[in-house]
Formats: sequence, structure tokens, C-alpha cells
Amino acid sequence: MSKKITLKWQTTSIPMSMNLMHASAQRINERTSGQVTVECYGASELVSEHDVFKAVQNGQLDIAYGSSGYGSSAGLLPHAEAGQLPIWAGGEAGCLFTKAVLDKYVRADMEALGVVPIFFEMNMATDFGYFVAPYVTDVWTTKIYSSLDELKGTRIMSQTETTHESLKAIGIVPVNIPYSEVPAGLKDGSLDGALLVTLLPLMLGIADVVTCCVRIGCKQSEDSFTVMNKKVAESLPSGYMDIITDEVRNWWRANDRTVMIKHAQSLWSERIKAGKIKIVELTAEEKARCNKLWDATLTDAWIKKQVAAGFKDAKAYLDDLKKIEADILASGVPGNLAEPLR
Repeated sequence: MSKKITLKWQTTSIPMSMNLMHASAQRINERTSGQVTVECYGASELVSEHDVFKAVQNGQLDIAYGSSGYGSSAGLLPHAEAGQLPIWAGGEAGCLFTKAVLDKYVRADMEALGVVPIFFEMNMATDFGYFVAPYVTDVWTTKIYSSLDELKGTRIMSQTETTHESLKAIGIVPVNIPYSEVPAGLKDGSLDGALLVTLLPLMLGIADVVTCCVRIGCKQSEDSFTVMNKKVAESLPSGYMDIITDEVRNWWRANDRTVMIKHAQSLWSERIKAGKIKIVELTAEEKARCNKLWDATLTDAWIKKQVAAGFKDAKAYLDDLKKIEADILASGVPGNLAEPLR
């Protein structure tokens, strides 16, 4: 009988997925005949949300979900960070594109840093064929704002460098902090609001704190992944890595964001009717201004940031990704045609 194994798995997601994590951990234990026990931890339970990637590198965690543009992992995986640009195909084509990027660039980057990918996602499309519609995010605030101009100078939580640039382009002061720190930021006044999809104010417990939603319609894309410490992965008995990969991917599928967001939208409809939240729509001119600024600045800002960080071939890299994407779409594989999740 081989030695029993205990693995530590942490997510940076808010606690909505913890029950599903525990279910996947239980199945891993059962499928390995009790040889592998997985301890599940929510956001920042063992390490800060911003430090999960490095925690997997150094063995403090064995498995973690995160993003390359997030916290202390920013700059470590520049090839993966292209996923922060909301310009890539979604749907089936997006899954093939994500897998191509992983296999050509990102996997080697991760392994060189001492981790192996269990799955990789760009623009809500994974390398293993699962996808949902891309996100559109809005500004949720503790005070009433009636226009884009009134939002100028407000301090709004943004999670990634690209959403940081999106907010900055329209005069908002972006604050890059983990989701889990948003409630405290709103309470102590260090934040005026947060850039979120409809589901998150409910899951973060701030539904009774925010009083206004300004629908700026910011397209949000980020690469995300679940990774495992490379030495740990290589030490596992034959077949165990396949079981862990299968169940972690099942966990991600089970987090059906389409269903959760649609449910959240129905809950917000009730709160709107009750007068508990004001929804502010931008004018056509304001929407056009936002889209023009984002189209003009996001890609250039991403390239400039990457070059400054030492990734001198950032523009050529994006050009190669655009060719990979174009070849996939030209083959007739459909992109994402669904309405974006909001």
C-alpha cells in the first residue's frame, strides 16, 4: 500500500464554489481508494488571494485557482496575460484558441516556474472544451451617480491590469485589490464602488451596501487557471494526476456561471422594483465614448506594460495569437454567439 497523500487546494473565487470543491475532493478520495485527501480552502484562507500562484510554486499550496495578471503573479506569465484583453474569440473556437495558446506558449512558461496547468481559460473558454459567454461588467457604488462624468475621480475596485486601464481611460481611479477586500473597502470609505458582474455584489454580501449600478458595459476578459506544484504532480502514483485533473475540471464545469448570473439578475429585478437599487443607463454618446476609448487604448496599454516589464516581443506575440485565432475561425468552428453575461 502506497503512502497516503494530503493535498491543499485553494481558490481565489468567492465562497460560491466551496461546496462544489468539497464534492470534487470527496470524489478524488473515493477514486483513489482513500489514498488522496484534498483539503479545500476558500479565498485567502491559507494565503492571500494575490499570492496563490507563488504559494503553489513554493509548496505552501499544492493546487490553486488564479490568474496571471492577479497580485504577485503579475508579470510571471506574460504569454498568459494576453487573456486579459477582451478581443479573443469565445465559444468552441475560443476553446481551441485557448488550448493552442496553452500548448504553444503558456504550458512551458508554467513548468519553468515549477507548476503544471490542470486547466487554462481565456475569455471564458477553457482548453478542455468548456465555455460560457464572455462577461460585461458595470460599476456598483454606494452613492447615486447619474452620468459617466459624475463617476470621474471615484475609487473603483478593478481586479486586473486591463480592467484597471479600462477604468482609468474614462476618468475613474482604479483600485486593484482582491474581491474579498471589497466589503471592507466600501465600509471604511477607501472604495466608492467596484467593477463587477451582476452576481458578485450578492456573493460578496454587499447587496444592501450598494445603492447604484452604472451600466458602463465594460467587457471583461482574464486568463484564469488551476495549477499544481510540478514536483507534487510528478511524485503522484500512476493515474492519480488524471483523476485529480478530471475532478478539478468537473468542479469548474459545475460552477455554471450562466445559471448563477441569470438567477442573480432575477434577484436584482426584485430589488429594483422595491426601490433598493438605482440602475443608471449611459446615454448613446457616453457608450460610444467608452467604447472608443477602450478600443484605442487597451491593446496599446497592454503592449506598453509588457515591454516595460521586459517582454520585448509583446506586439509580435499578439500578432501570432491573432493569426492562430484567424486560422481557427476560418476553419468554420463557431465562436461564441450568445449574449454576454452581465
